[in-house]
Parts: sequence; C-alpha cells; structure tokens
Amino acid sequence: MKQSCAFQVLAGFLALLAASLQGCGCDTTKATECVSTWEQFVLDNQNDILDGAVTRPCAALKDMVNCIMDLNCCEDFEISQSMNNGINAISNNGGCAGDNELPNCNF
Repeated sequence: MKQSCAFQVLAGFLALLAASLQGCGCDTTKATECVSTWEQFVLDNQNDILDGAVTRPCAALKDMVNCIMDLNCCEDFEISQSMNNGINAISNNGGCAGDNELPNCNF
C-alpha cells in the first residue's frame, strides 16, 4: 500500500513537471516553416535582392528571425545556419537598418 501511494505521488509530480516544461525548447517543424517562407520569398523576389533593393527582403528576413526567436530555435544548428545564410546574403547588399533592423537571436 505504501508503494502505491508513493507511486501516485511520483506520478503526480512528473505530470506537474511535464506540464511546466510544455512550451520549452525549439519546435523545429514550425521553425522550418519560418525558413521555408523566407526561402520562397527569395525565390519570388530574386531580382529585387540581386539589384540591391533591401527594404522588402529585410522585412521578410526580420519576420523569419522573429519567428525563429518566438519558437526558441536560435540555438538549433540547422535552423540558425539557414537564418545566418539569409542574414549574410542581405548583409552583402548593405544590410538591414531602421524599421527593418534585425533582432539579435543570441546564439
């Protein structure tokens, strides 16, 4: 009987722990969707990007970075590499500033 009670207490504790941890960590499926949205934008707007027009690409890139940050995926290697590729591509065209300044994802 004592073991049964201890087991119930342990099960309750683990359930509370699991509930408190829910929402922590990176949702790589959703983060991949953030990256895919950015990649589709690049494909659809290659000429603007190659011509050095950065306003719209910066806004789209900012959306991707914010999306990744919201999903706690800044430290995920594959996601951060995709994000950094986008940041580096735009940086080569002058970077993003003002309203489109990119947030810091603190890797």
